[in-house]
Amino acid sequence: MAPPPRSALNRRLHGTIAYRTADGAAVGHEHFDLSSHADGHVLRALCVLDDVGLIRDVTLAMDQAWRPLDGYCRLIRNGAHEAA
Repeated sequence: MAPPPRSALNRRLHGTIAYRTADGAAVGHEHFDLSSHADGHVLRALCVLDDVGLIRDVTLAMDQAWRPLDGYCRLIRNGAHEAA
């Protein structure tokens, strides 16, 4: 019997974080995804800040020791590209 195929992805963690004011009102949220593979890790986060009309889309690649290799961030404010 052949061994099961090996996945290119060793581990994956993902979830959502709610952004709230001190009184508990929702002002935004963040979806994140952390994946690990044989050579390192990739963190991706999509942050939506409704109270200020901002979207922040971030990708960060790291080596096996969690040292940054490269990263990218794009900001969109009120529906228009603001910075990268």
